[in-house]
Amino acid sequence: MGGLVAISVSKALNEGQNMFTVDDEDGLKQLGGDLMQLHEQYCRDYDQLIDIRLVGMFYHLFTPAYVRRTGRLISASEILIRVRGDSFQSLFPISGDSLEQRLRNLGGM
Repeated sequence: MGGLVAISVSKALNEGQNMFTVDDEDGLKQLGGDLMQLHEQYCRDYDQLIDIRLVGMFYHLFTPAYVRRTGRLISASEILIRVRGDSFQSLFPISGDSLEQRLRNLGGM
């Protein structure tokens, strides 16, 4: 058995008094980069843990955002899942293309 550690970083990145502002909707992709940067900053700490049940990290970010081009006020959300080494492969030995092919074979597609 194993699992992910789930962390909401919303309040750490925005305590609530700031608005994430972008020129257009593509600017929202920056949130994924921000989460990745946060992971990279602390991933060595997670990798030093000896407990093999820790499969990886699940980060969530939710923040108000303003898109200048459209004048839209939206709620932006981003999720990043990072797994440790080959732990995902040991828990789910068949995934990706192999799993897709097996599912096709079962369904007779």
